[in-house]
Amino acid sequence: MRQFLFAFTLIAIISQSAFSQVPDSSLFYRGFVFNDGHPIQAASVVSAATKKGVQTNRAGFFKIPKVPGTKMVMHITAIGYKHLAKEVDLTHAEIDTIQLEPIVAQLDDVVVSGTMKAISKMDSPIPVEVYTPTLFKKNPSPNIF
Repeated sequence: MRQFLFAFTLIAIISQSAFSQVPDSSLFYRGFVFNDGHPIQAASVVSAATKKGVQTNRAGFFKIPKVPGTKMVMHITAIGYKHLAKEVDLTHAEIDTIQLEPIVAQLDDVVVSGTMKAISKMDSPIPVEVYTPTLFKKNPSPNIF
């Protein structure tokens, strides 16, 4: 009976330690990626040390495994936003909020030219493609290509 009680106690202690959960904040660095209060979906968050990364969900939330140490550098990128390299402190367990700045770019001007008179392909200084009415009759959809 004594051996049975000892074995039962030993199994209970081992199973408790095996199934005990480690707090999520000690294993993962967590945060949100925003721009002007709006979450940024599918932003890439990459650890510089491990070169492993994750993408944010619809709410802009991400969770990436921590590296040993107290600090790590994160690279955050998203289409249409400036790249951000941020050194984060791993000792606090709060959820971080990261703000990305949009890239403001202006496209060059687009020039469309044409002539009112018929011109030969060979005489034109620019490349010319000729579409005849038969092409439009054979392909009634709005997409020519």
